[in-house]
Amino acid sequence: DWEWRNATSRAVLSDIPYRQLEVLPGDQMVDEGNGLTIDVALIGRTNRDVTLFTRPAGDEDAEWAERKLEAMSQSERGEKIRAALGVKTGQQGGDNPSDNLDKGDLVQRIVASEVLIVAAPSRPRVIFATSLDRLTKTVQYRVTAGELESPVYQVSIRRPLRIEEVKIDLTPPSYTGQPTSTSLDANLSVLQGTVAKFSIQFDKPVKSASLVFAPRKQPRDDEDKNEPEVVPLTISHVSGTALAAGGSQGESTPRHSTTPVASAIPLKISAVVELTLNEDRNYSIVAEATDGTSLPENKYRIRVREDQPPQVTIEEPNDVVEVHTLAELLMRIRVRDDYGLSKAGVIFQINNEQEVPLVAQDFETVVAAADEVAQTGKVSPTTQAALEKVLPLEVFELTQKDSVMYFAFAEDNRPDKPQRTETEMRFIDIRPFKRTYRVIDPDPMVGMNMGQGLKTLGELIQRQRFALNRTMVIEKRANSGQKPDATTLDELMTFETELAQNTRALAIGLEERGFSDTELYYQAETAMLAAVDSLSVGKWENATLQMRDALKFLIEARDGFELAIRKNPPDPSQMAALRQFDRLQAQKLRRPKTDKEEARELIRRLEELIAQEATVVSGLEDGEKPEEEKPVPQKAEKAEDK
Repeated sequence: DWEWRNATSRAVLSDIPYRQLEVLPGDQMVDEGNGLTIDVALIGRTNRDVTLFTRPAGDEDAEWAERKLEAMSQSERGEKIRAALGVKTGQQGGDNPSDNLDKGDLVQRIVASEVLIVAAPSRPRVIFATSLDRLTKTVQYRVTAGELESPVYQVSIRRPLRIEEVKIDLTPPSYTGQPTSTSLDANLSVLQGTVAKFSIQFDKPVKSASLVFAPRKQPRDDEDKNEPEVVPLTISHVSGTALAAGGSQGESTPRHSTTPVASAIPLKISAVVELTLNEDRNYSIVAEATDGTSLPENKYRIRVREDQPPQVTIEEPNDVVEVHTLAELLMRIRVRDDYGLSKAGVIFQINNEQEVPLVAQDFETVVAAADEVAQTGKVSPTTQAALEKVLPLEVFELTQKDSVMYFAFAEDNRPDKPQRTETEMRFIDIRPFKRTYRVIDPDPMVGMNMGQGLKTLGELIQRQRFALNRTMVIEKRANSGQKPDATTLDELMTFETELAQNTRALAIGLEERGFSDTELYYQAETAMLAAVDSLSVGKWENATLQMRDALKFLIEARDGFELAIRKNPPDPSQMAALRQFDRLQAQKLRRPKTDKEEARELIRRLEELIAQEATVVSGLEDGEKPEEEKPVPQKAEKAEDK
């Protein structure tokens, strides 16, 4: 019997107690939010209640909270011992693995950061276990079993590394004239080319820190693998003397020490890095403290705004203007940019010859800029302006056969590669200086008077101008390295081919009706088909020139036809046949409405009906007799348009 053996040992002055209390793990440090398992073994005489006492650390006057512990059952003990010895449940070799241990041994095994006590089977023992869950503050604990009491142990909290402050100094590109700003938010929205200086302060010393940028969706050509990009931060410490007392954050101090110890600790621990931001990226801040803790997982985003190209609009004249050769035409444009303009103006061209600047302004005036730098130390860029000038057509000695085109442009003040915006090409029609009209008697053959000429020819000119503008856009984009969209290119080629076919059909129709001077129509057709061939092989500049020639031929043909009609008026039957042919050709050119356009028209008509119904209902509610509806006046359609 173990008690007899114990009594015999005590008789020879051996200090072997009849009852022992073992508590593990003793003093311990755990990460914030984690728990701790406390194992208690009562060995020998086990007829005592076991109680756990806990209280907050650092408050000697705080009351102890007690918790009575329940002994583990035989099966629970077996499972825990099996776990300690690494024996799986159901493994052969007996239910009690401690039977294989030597007598009098105390086996301690660490499993999942917890210490389990397995007492030797030579003496009775009772095992108790409890947990302290979700610890956020340092606590003290002790265990009692009758007259036995354990020492006071302390569970210190190791708090994770935290970011105290994120400060990012943002310096926009110098050409914008924008001042440096500071962001306290790690999520950024900046202009492309902004220099960002990251300064991150932590709550404890760190041994490493970095910015980890997520992989790009489309890796660059010089990147072999699309992997995260790690940018290390430079650690800087601003040291100062501070008092570090017992129980400080993240450290365990002896419980018997109550005197503060003066030590030099870093008051501010920061990590810095400077980057130029040119693209949208997602990133995380990764850091490891000297005590082994790390930052919790985080994620931030950088949004980069591109410098937008300038905007330019032509306010005067309208899209298509008809003037005589002695007219003075007002040119007025309005330009603006988000950060600054460098140049703007209007360029015009006569008969596809050299482009001539009508009005051009350089906003970077050297003298004014020098004066401003001397006074303020910086230059304020111009972000919007209005330019106007009168175009005297008389000085160019124009005729009705001349083709006059113009466009407006604006450039921003980007130093490396200024962005340029150009309007679509606009056109000036040179018309006769004097037009003679005569009143004719009503004639049963309606529509004999040709009015302003062939409607079909006017429509062909408008469509050729449209195709020319589309081609010029493709040419400009190709010069800047942008490949034209295949679908858009095919549609443009089809459009120009159909335009050439309609031009040829018009020429043949005129010949059949007695108008033999159709050479210009065939020249326009040839230029159009040549432009299609140039588009198909990617010769954008040639296509633009050929479309300009086609437009010039069509304008000359229009003016020649009107002149021929005035000089040699055809007989009424010939005029009627010509008008009918013109009407049929114009109908072929008209594009049928799409489903969306039909739906919009239906909605518009329904809204009109609803408005009329609401008017009638409102009159009835007011007790008034609704007025008899009057027919809505509509513009009379010409006979040839019905």
